[in-house]
Parts: sequence; C-alpha cells; structure tokens
Amino acid sequence: MRVRQECGGRKSDVQDCQWIQRLHTYGLLQDLSAEDPYCILRTSLRYRDELVSARSTQLSAYAEGAPTNERTVTQVLSDVTGVSGMAIIEAILAGERDPVKLAK
Repeated sequence: MRVRQECGGRKSDVQDCQWIQRLHTYGLLQDLSAEDPYCILRTSLRYRDELVSARSTQLSAYAEGAPTNERTVTQVLSDVTGVSGMAIIEAILAGERDPVKLAK
C-alpha cells in the first residue's frame, strides 16, 4: 500500500501513524501503561488546562449575563470572582437591586 504524499512531500498524520505502527511491529516502542507516573501526570495536567480554559469562558459569560439596573457587573467590578464580586452577586441573587446597598 502506497501512502499518498500530501502538501508537496511533507509528513502527514497518516504517514506518522504508519511509521509508529511499523516501529511497534518491530518492538522498538516502549509500552506506555496507565500506571506510568509520567502518563498520569500528563493526563492530569491536560485535564487541568481544559478546566482552566472552560472556567475563563464560563466566567466571562457569567459576568456579562448578570445585568442589574441597566449595568453589568463587569462595569463596576474588575474581578467578579473576588470577595466583593461574589458578595454583590450573592446579594443580586437574593433579590437586592438597590445600588447603594450593593456597593456596601
């Protein structure tokens, strides 16, 4: 079976997979088991990166989606996840709409 050269002779994912399969067939690759501490660490770090990325996206949507008295919380606070920001948001959720009371 011939591999089609893509992008003018550059490597492709198909070629990489075939090369890795050939090396594995010859027994030249180490077996990466789930018990490998480096594998566990890499998986944990990747998952953490995904969570941090998702958190920032959710915080942006959360902050922009909480309007009070024709203003959004981000127009008043620089950090909605800080102590003051969370206190204001909790007060808004409890039904408080008076800006003077929210500022306290």
